[in-house]
Parts: sequence; structure tokens; C-alpha cells
Amino acid sequence: MTTTNQAAVCIPNIGRKQRRLRLFGGIAGIALTIVLGIYLKYIDAPLYWQLALFLPLLGGLSGVFQAHHQT
Repeated sequence: MTTTNQAAVCIPNIGRKQRRLRLFGGIAGIALTIVLGIYLKYIDAPLYWQLALFLPLLGGLSGVFQAHHQT
């Protein structure tokens, strides 16, 4: 049985344009989370609205990680 180095067989499956779009979308999602978080703190919104910021943050981080790992 032969083994292969997993890093050697990993190749990017998205092009340069798609990586830029995912990176831009990720940064926009993180920026949106920051702006909404500041706004919700300013208006003293209920905790469940503040916890809902996890969703755009998760989407933003996902886009940045996908662009970085080229997947």
C-alpha cells in the first residue's frame, strides 16, 4: 500500500477572480458585523439581536478562509 502526501495533491479549485470575490465578500461580511454590532450596542438592543451577529460574522470568516485556502 502506498501513501501520498496530502499537501502534494491539493490544488486550488477556484480561479483568481473567484478568490477575489470571496475575499471581498468575506471582508464585507466582517465589516457589516462590526458596524451592526456598534449600532446595536448604541441603541441598547436586546441580547438575542446582538447574538444574531454571529451569522454575518460566520459568513464573512468563511469567505476569507475560502479565499485564503483557495477552495
